[in-house]
Amino acid sequence: KSFGNDGILILNPPLEINFDQPLTSDVMQSGNTSSSRSVHTQDGKIYVISSAVEPGIAGSIARVMRYDYDGEPDLTFNKTGYTSLSEVFKARSSFNDIVVQDGKITVCGWAGSGALLARLNFDGSFDKSFAGDGYKLLEGQDFQFTALAVLPDGRTVATGFGFSNRHGLLAAYTPGGQIDRTFNQGAPVYENFDNSASVMFMGIGSNDGKIIVSGRYIVGQTPQVVTARYLVEVQRDTTFWKGKGCVIRDLSGYIPRAWGMSLQADGKILVISSHHPGYFGRAVIVTRLLNSV
Repeated sequence: KSFGNDGILILNPPLEINFDQPLTSDVMQSGNTSSSRSVHTQDGKIYVISSAVEPGIAGSIARVMRYDYDGEPDLTFNKTGYTSLSEVFKARSSFNDIVVQDGKITVCGWAGSGALLARLNFDGSFDKSFAGDGYKLLEGQDFQFTALAVLPDGRTVATGFGFSNRHGLLAAYTPGGQIDRTFNQGAPVYENFDNSASVMFMGIGSNDGKIIVSGRYIVGQTPQVVTARYLVEVQRDTTFWKGKGCVIRDLSGYIPRAWGMSLQADGKILVISSHHPGYFGRAVIVTRLLNSV
């Protein structure tokens, strides 16, 4: 009852949630159903990523908002309670994921014609020590990052998808926001596992120095769920899942659409998907995988 109005917080204009995000009806096009996601930190702050329409810019613009524990906007955050990507890059954009760690706020998504990674300081300003402007673009056809993870050594790995026929996208960045040259010789990974499949990575995590990603594996218009594990050198880890480095679970009777993943404290992998026999999802599917095979 102490949060917002009777436990409900409405984001009124100008903090207008964007309703123009892709719908989930097309498994080849959509990332998240909307750009909104939130994270709560130990100091009681609540971070929300969303988007809003701004004058002079065609389309919606990605934003990070911060609230106090009681749901009131934190006006110490960029003096307004929110930070807009338009402060450093004026283009249609959306944030898909957020990580708050060690006093820094890292977000990923898309902007203009590329996948986006950006970092903010605790006060809401863009961290200019990160790629020079506080953000980094990976240009490419239909590129977007859907999820990110900050590694213990300060590097950031981000995953998503790109290209019209959809390849999974995986890239690593140094703590300073530059492409990590030790990761796949400085090149992103474009993954489709075989030439007949389309791949959209939707979740990422790191455990014991290895990178785990999960998402959609699509043959024709029939989606399945794939999980893969990579070594730091970005070779698929052949010690994972019977020497293949990836697993496509048999979910017979369901039409699964993957949305994300997380790692349990014991390292086991939780993959979240939904059953979509038609326009609307009919069930939530939670799959748990061992991380030791």
